[in-house]
Amino acid sequence: MTLAELFADGPIEIMAAEWAHNQIRIGIAAPQEIRIMREELRNIDPGMEDD
Repeated sequence: MTLAELFADGPIEIMAAEWAHNQIRIGIAAPQEIRIMREELRNIDPGMEDD
């Protein structure tokens, strides 16, 4: 299953927002009630809870 297939029918959009010098910046659009958090940032604040 591709990333596009995984999110095709859901409320979350994943897009290549910017690319330069062999790097891609990923953009994520989701409804406000869905929390999107990078793993390394989640580990910084152990007080964050899963909903």
